[in-house]
Amino acid sequence: MRKSALLALYLLLVIGMVAAALPAVAGAAAPGPGGQAYQAEAALPPSISGVVAPTAGPSGTIFNATVTGFSANEQVGVWWNAPDGTIIRSVNEETRSVDGNGRLIGATWSTTGDMPGIWSLVVHGITSGHTAVVYYEISSANTNVPAASDIPAPVNATIGPNTGVAGTLFKTSFSGFKPGEPVGYWFNSPEGVALEAVNQGVNWVNDDGVLDNVTGSSGMEPGLWSCVVQGIISGHQAIVYFVITPSSGPPAFIPDPIFPEPMAAHHTAGNGRGHNLQS
Repeated sequence: MRKSALLALYLLLVIGMVAAALPAVAGAAAPGPGGQAYQAEAALPPSISGVVAPTAGPSGTIFNATVTGFSANEQVGVWWNAPDGTIIRSVNEETRSVDGNGRLIGATWSTTGDMPGIWSLVVHGITSGHTAVVYYEISSANTNVPAASDIPAPVNATIGPNTGVAGTLFKTSFSGFKPGEPVGYWFNSPEGVALEAVNQGVNWVNDDGVLDNVTGSSGMEPGLWSCVVQGIISGHQAIVYFVITPSSGPPAFIPDPIFPEPMAAHHTAGNGRGHNLQS
């Protein structure tokens, strides 16, 4: 087995163990963009071996964190825990290295499209086993949630259902591609921002030029979203639109087990929307 595959498996096991050990989220006002204060609805747990600024802000806020306590220059795994308990993976690197003093300084990420609630960034040392966690809150969400009748029709695709709370799995089928070609995809947020996806180009359509899948939505803010699948060879696009509604109950759809992993970075396996950590 390749070293990268072993490392990925190790991280999957660590994510589960670390998530189980983190404290339950139990409010401090913190400055957001433009100096405006956002009041946390629940107290943030104390961060572990790290600091983050600001500690709260609306969806789209860029947060900045520094974490410490690792071995010099060791590789660390990075992920986020969403308020609904699911995992958000990094779109750019599974692992990265800290500096010679065991620190990751000034790491930043955007929260466009993120659901309101208390989030955490987790950094885990591959060699030392040390884990640093910083907590922050997305304090407000998009309130422009269209009615089901206003959702645009899919393009070269089907989706069902097309509305649900964050965490709903949407059954999707994208068609019109060259037989067997690789495809990439991305999500467009309610604000119209294209959000990067994990593992671009690793999805392949079938011999009929169709990709049947389920699209996950854990961690997504309320509003109108779209998922765009584009053929790497043909340039052909297929698009589905769906609305995330304010949470009022459990997810609406559980897919058949024959479908592959959801196209959502909020699952530790599979593809989808992720965060991009810059450091």
